Formats: sequence, structure tokens, C-alpha cells
Amino acid sequence: MSDRRLTPARHVGVAIRPPVWAEDAALAGGVAVVGAAFALPDPLGTALSVALGSSLAVRRTLPALALAWAAAVAGAHALLLTGPTAAVIAVPVLVHGLARWSRRALARVGLGVALAGTGRAAPGVRAPSGHPVTLTSAARPRPRRSAGRRPAGPDTRA
Repeated sequence: MSDRRLTPARHVGVAIRPPVWAEDAALAGGVAVVGAAFALPDPLGTALSVALGSSLAVRRTLPALALAWAAAVAGAHALLLTGPTAAVIAVPVLVHGLARWSRRALARVGLGVALAGTGRAAPGVRAPSGHPVTLTSAARPRPRRSAGRRPAGPDTRA
């Protein structure tokens, strides 16, 4: 009978992965620190950045709670601040986490909330034409320009 116990000598070079909650807590802490560092002169921006980053701490274990927390904080962020902060990187990370770790319906709700927030999240951002950038203007296809020729096909009449 052979000894099948795991010993360090047999598994040299095998990475030991930390628990899920530790990975999520590290990600949330990193986003919160970076968001707070970029928003430091403004205490409200710093607090909202830390709160938005902290929503990532439960993105895999409690995705519905993470979505509710991030939506509330992002709503306050959009209403109270004049522009986006670096902590908004938490939004696509959270949407990815919802798509991966929750049911499809909740993932679609999260994507809808994130897309709806893009129209309000950057009120000072303007397109080169001078018009404000919103979700509908970003999704609108631009007309294709030709070099003075009409496109080929059956509908070439003007």
C-alpha cells in the first residue's frame, strides 16, 4: 500500500489559490484605494469611490447585494459629483461578475443598470461636434462617407 498523502515534495511549483472571498476583498480594496487616490481633494468623491469599490467584495458570493450596493452608490455618484472618478472601473468588473456568477436574468438587469448609467455618469463629456455624449448618441451608427460617389446597389436614387 502506497502513501498517498500530499506532501510538499510531491507538489513543488503548484500554486495554492487563496479563497474566493480573499481575492474579491483584494480586488475591492485595490479599486477603492485607486479610486480614493484620484479623488482625494474631494471628501465626498473619496467616500463614494471607496463605497463603489467596496461593492466588489461580494461580487461572487452575493451578486444581487453587490448589484444593489453598486447601483445605489453609482446613482449617488452621478447625482452628487460633477464628473466620473477612477472607481467607476468597478462597474464593468461587477457586470462581468454578474454574468459569470449569477443567473442570466440578474446579469441582464446589471447590464441594463450599467448602460442606463452611462447617459448620466459623464455629464461634462462632449463629442468632437460639441454635443453631449449619452448612451443613445454613442449607440447611434454614424453615416458612412463616400468619396463623392453614390453607393452601388438597387437603391442608388437620391
